[in-house]
Amino acid sequence: MTGKGNGEKQETFSFVTEHIKPSKGRVKRHALKFLEAILLAVVFGAVAGVTFAFVLPYVRPDTDEAIRESVKIPRDELLDASEKNMSGDTKETVESESTLEPGNNPAVIEPTSSMETRIEEESTPSFEEMLEEALQEHRLTIEDYVVLYSELYKVVTVVNQSIVTVTSSQNNVDWFNNAFESSEETSGLIYNKTEDELLIMTDADSIHNADDISVTFFNGTECGAVLRKLDTITGLAVIAVEASSLEPEYLKELPTAILGNSYTVKQGDPVIVVGNPMGYNYSMSYGVVTNTKKTTQTIDANLRLINTTALSDSSGNGFLLNLKGEIVGVITKEYKSESSSNIVTAIAVSDVKGTLELLSNGCSMPYFGIIGQEVTSDIAESMKLPLGVYVAEAVAGSPAYQAGIQSGDIIVSINEMEIKTMKVLRNFLEARSVEESITVTILRAGREEYRRIEVEVILMEQ
Repeated sequence: MTGKGNGEKQETFSFVTEHIKPSKGRVKRHALKFLEAILLAVVFGAVAGVTFAFVLPYVRPDTDEAIRESVKIPRDELLDASEKNMSGDTKETVESESTLEPGNNPAVIEPTSSMETRIEEESTPSFEEMLEEALQEHRLTIEDYVVLYSELYKVVTVVNQSIVTVTSSQNNVDWFNNAFESSEETSGLIYNKTEDELLIMTDADSIHNADDISVTFFNGTECGAVLRKLDTITGLAVIAVEASSLEPEYLKELPTAILGNSYTVKQGDPVIVVGNPMGYNYSMSYGVVTNTKKTTQTIDANLRLINTTALSDSSGNGFLLNLKGEIVGVITKEYKSESSSNIVTAIAVSDVKGTLELLSNGCSMPYFGIIGQEVTSDIAESMKLPLGVYVAEAVAGSPAYQAGIQSGDIIVSINEMEIKTMKVLRNFLEARSVEESITVTILRAGREEYRRIEVEVILMEQ
């Protein structure tokens, strides 16, 4: 470096320049570090794979939740397809026969009125004559009575294979801070079976606060169960048991109960009660149906009740069977007979199949939040009301209440779908999901006429 100034001596500084040559030893060290990094990556990968293999069984419930096959439960109609077809075919047959004119068909012999009367008198005995003849041919005995109840019991023994004992345990602390465990037993019904799990329907009131749930099968096998989902409105709950908890041979032979069509149940039909109607499991009761027309108004549903003469304990629950062994009713603590707690009253299973399907798939029933009644044609005409669902109450804090729906409003459509009955409303909600937004059209009474109002309702979880 050179610097100049006035009269100053010039000085020159030189810097040392050094050229560094790569060392062979350093290159070797870099290569070793690179190989070491590759080796560590292989080791970490192997450890991660082994760890994942060991941990996977413990996290499998979450994985199964994503890949579990969806459960489908067919719905029932008030008039099934076979009856509709039958009535339609009959009508067509009558119409086709009426088009045949006498004399046009040579194969048809036109009888006279006197001939018709004579044939009817000769070939058709009266009902009283048929009954008397039948009684003469066979007089009922005590043995017949025994055989009758033996046949009824055969139905029970088959269905009992699908009945389980559900034990729910709850951890508590007494006044002196001492821990203790309380337990409760109720009945459950196996209604669905796959290679991976069994689905069991039971009473929600008995297990909703349970810390631990176990299931005892008909052959005495006991294993743990987990709550899939419950519904406080219908009082139903679904629990799941891993199929691997049972012996393969027993699992293979284990039957599932058949969910029947409760809309075919008529007044006077014999019915059987299984489960724990008498307060202990595998008890039973017999009776006849006394009424099927009564419904109970509850939140977002009007449920059909089946009243019977069958006896039960005040704490009992269970399932109502027809003589085919099909489940036509569910007895829960939520809906006991209003006249007597010792008379069996069941919810029509056809009314809760949609809810049961949701619970089976781990989904909650979307909560709308009204107690309503359909405005029938007769009511509409006599009270000058529009057709739809009359809101008797908008439950405080419910989605409907928060959206501004009031008592006295009439719901006529949701998402432009016509709503005339509570059954249609229930079916619509079963097809929706929690936190979904729906557009509800209501008619609200004004001074002179009904005003049409649209509100947005965000469905919630119960």
